[in-house]
Amino acid sequence: MQIEAGILCTRQRPVVLFPRDISSHDEDLHRFSESWTFIISEYATTLLQNAAACRNVWSFTWWCSHDIDPAMKGFLGLEYTLGVLDQQNRVKPLGRTLSKLAEEWRKNPPAVISRPIALVIPDKGLSKSGDVADWSIAKQYMDLVSRGTRPAIVLESRVGDKAYLKNRGIEELVKAVVR
Repeated sequence: MQIEAGILCTRQRPVVLFPRDISSHDEDLHRFSESWTFIISEYATTLLQNAAACRNVWSFTWWCSHDIDPAMKGFLGLEYTLGVLDQQNRVKPLGRTLSKLAEEWRKNPPAVISRPIALVIPDKGLSKSGDVADWSIAKQYMDLVSRGTRPAIVLESRVGDKAYLKNRGIEELVKAVVR
C-alpha cells in the first residue's frame, strides 16, 4: 500500500497519513471510510470557514454529491469517500456538516478577515525553469501563517497596481524567493 501525506496539519494535530491506493482493497476501503468520517467533516469545516473569510467569495462547489462506487477504478482512496451522500442516497456526516454551515451562514454571513500582507509570486509558473513547481513557495506561505499572518497572494505583475492592492486591503508585500 502506498502512503501519501494527508490533511489537517495544525499546531494541535500533526500531519495525518492515509493510504493512497486503498481503493484496490475493498475491506480496507470500508475501514478507511469509517475511520475518516469525522476528520473529513472537521477538515471541510476548517477549509470552508477559512475560504469564506476571504473577500468576494459567493459560492463553493464540493467534489462530488455521492461516494464513488469502488468498482470505478482510477481514483485515489480518499476520493471514493468524499460524497455528501453515500451510494444509497443517505446523508453522510459530511453532508450534515456542509448543510449546517450553509444554514449558519444564511443567518450570519462570515466576516471577511483582513489580509494586509501578501506573498508575491511569479506570473508564469512557480519555478524559474517552468518545469517543476517550486514547493518552497508553499513553505514561505506557511511560514507566514505560522507567524499568525493570513497572507494574500499577489502576482508579480500586479505589484505596481496601487488601486488593485488598496482594493484588496494589501499594505505589505513579501516577495517569494523562487529557486
